[in-house]
Amino acid sequence: MKSVGQSTSGYLTVDMMRFLAALAVVWNHAWNLFAPSLENDHGAWQLVYQSAGFGPDAVRVFLVIRGYWITASIMRKIGAGSWTWPAYLIDRLSRLGIVLVPVLVIGLALDLSARFLFNFPRYADSDFIALQKDTALIAVVSG
Repeated sequence: MKSVGQSTSGYLTVDMMRFLAALAVVWNHAWNLFAPSLENDHGAWQLVYQSAGFGPDAVRVFLVIRGYWITASIMRKIGAGSWTWPAYLIDRLSRLGIVLVPVLVIGLALDLSARFLFNFPRYADSDFIALQKDTALIAVVSG
């Protein structure tokens, strides 16, 4: 955290980098879900298509920044003489749990509602069709 009198411009820069990385990940996921494949298109859409490809790199940037903040926090606590493994693990697990548990519950609820209320297949249609073809092939070969 920032101490009294310390400049915030470094924090703003890193926060902006995190924001842009998160935005690139969201753009990548949205493009993969909703946009057609334009790999061979040479028009104006090619630039838009390529801009959606930075999602994996943005995740790496986000993780490097996160590692920096965690390390800085640990070093600050070691310098103050207050760092312990149990406190560190409680801090990490609570930060993960606050996000992870609700997301898993919401994901499970959405999956179950899609499967049972709307009669969607368990996986994406292409995976479901490939599974049916493989099962039919196994039945033909073994039958």
